[in-house]
Amino acid sequence: MLEEAAVMGLGPGVDPGEPRINYDLFTQVASEAAARLGPAVSALFSAATFLKFERDAAGAISLPLLQQYLARRVANARLPSFLPNYLQIASRKLLLFHGRHSRQQRRSPNTSSSSGGLVVRLGELVNSPVMAELQEMLLLGPGAEQERDLYNNWFSLQSAQRVLATFTSWDLDGSGTLSKQEFSAISQGAMTELPPQRSWPPPLPPNAAGPRDEMDLLAFADFVLAWDHRNHPAAVGYFFKISDIQHKGYLTLADLYTFFREVHGLWVAMGEYADLDVYDVLDEVMDMVKPAVMDMVKPAVPGRITKADLASCKVAGTVFSILANVDQFYQYNYRESFMQQDAEDGA
Repeated sequence: MLEEAAVMGLGPGVDPGEPRINYDLFTQVASEAAARLGPAVSALFSAATFLKFERDAAGAISLPLLQQYLARRVANARLPSFLPNYLQIASRKLLLFHGRHSRQQRRSPNTSSSSGGLVVRLGELVNSPVMAELQEMLLLGPGAEQERDLYNNWFSLQSAQRVLATFTSWDLDGSGTLSKQEFSAISQGAMTELPPQRSWPPPLPPNAAGPRDEMDLLAFADFVLAWDHRNHPAAVGYFFKISDIQHKGYLTLADLYTFFREVHGLWVAMGEYADLDVYDVLDEVMDMVKPAVMDMVKPAVPGRITKADLASCKVAGTVFSILANVDQFYQYNYRESFMQQDAEDGA
């Protein structure tokens, strides 16, 4: 209905291609919406709603901004039923990045807790980027740019809905948990199958619902957070555990090869050159990680990468990307060409 009533922008400072709506058309849409959907929707189309937005010389407002505002109002109206999921998803960033096992949990590992026995020390949050992100979300108001920021802010309602929608779309049997087969959809053709497989069994809290070999919403949120923040120390620990196939406490060239050979297979399948030297790539990965450490600490055994090495080198995210995702490796392999192209475009 809104799109049908829209007109193109007029006046100085207004994008001529942006659909807009004036107050007369706004009230007509309000009447039609009430007739179709019931009187309850009238509260969304009040004069106060219209006056929230900047008007152009013709008295019209931005239709995209109005639609975003109405969508947010509807989502907020549904918030009570969504609130448990929102709290679960939003809290995972605090627990993954700053969670520690409490003294009680260390003494009694089987103690049941909705947070898996993790506690967050308030002192750590004061200067934490996580707290800054939460505060930023609280300050964001209406507007197209702000909507994009909200979508990318983990603590926003929009972000939590995105995570839940993705989880639900992969839960093909509607069980409320993801099987290994369902979770493998995360690859979407670019990520290899090994990292998702190595995420199994997922680290479920003691009182988690569903089978112990399936991933619940909390464990899924942890994976999404770790992948989106691969350089964060918590994510380094998360993916190091996945990569340490034999639980040795360090990675060798053989471990790296196990992961990268799947990337190489996707690389060839997408039509890239098949004679790519896998070991040249892996030697480069070793060189990325070790120089930052070898200048200060002589490793006891050359050719090993520890979790501390990855945390110190500051390129752990690049390492995990190369070993798990062919699109990410493509960007890395052709990085100099992309930089040259960007320089030419900016010239």
